[in-house]
Amino acid sequence: MGNVNIEKVEGYKTFYHVVIGDELVAELYQPLYKRHIKTIEKFQEERELRDYIEEVEKKVCFSYLMFLLGKRALFRKEIEDKLKMRKFSNCGINTAITKALDYGYINDLELAKSITRINRKKKGPKFIEQTLKKRGCAEEIIHKVIHLSKDMQKDALAELVKKKYPTFTQMEFKEKQKVFQKLLRKGFELEEIRVTLANWQEK
Repeated sequence: MGNVNIEKVEGYKTFYHVVIGDELVAELYQPLYKRHIKTIEKFQEERELRDYIEEVEKKVCFSYLMFLLGKRALFRKEIEDKLKMRKFSNCGINTAITKALDYGYINDLELAKSITRINRKKKGPKFIEQTLKKRGCAEEIIHKVIHLSKDMQKDALAELVKKKYPTFTQMEFKEKQKVFQKLLRKGFELEEIRVTLANWQEK
């Protein structure tokens, strides 16, 4: 086999390039693989080196996945994107995510429900839906949980108007229009806003 060469690539992110001859064998994120580099450099057989990197990657990838989840609950898609940024292989990513799923560390449905519960008293279903989409939540899961927000929308709107705009009935027309637009931006549905504000107007 060709000589193993470790090139340190500097940039916004720092990686080790493991090169055999002219072939780039692996890109390893420096902070995660620093203690493995001396071992990698000692390999003489290409097959053994590739096997070693593959096994180490699985452990490092899963460890980094757990580090990410320790900072914040994430959807599967978010985790995949972050692992790809560290240039883990598809095999390493799939192995780590499968393991995390088996342990119950990743649960997109429960995370979507939690985000919906947290936001539904102050934000409308459209806002929540867009939030979930931006974070990579699957469409089928969004459809499952968004009804939790829609069912609570009427009560949430009434409570929000009561708390934030108690003098709504005394406001000038332009001020009422501003309230209407603010509620729209919070993701509440047009018809529900009209009904809620009309009911408040009659009180």
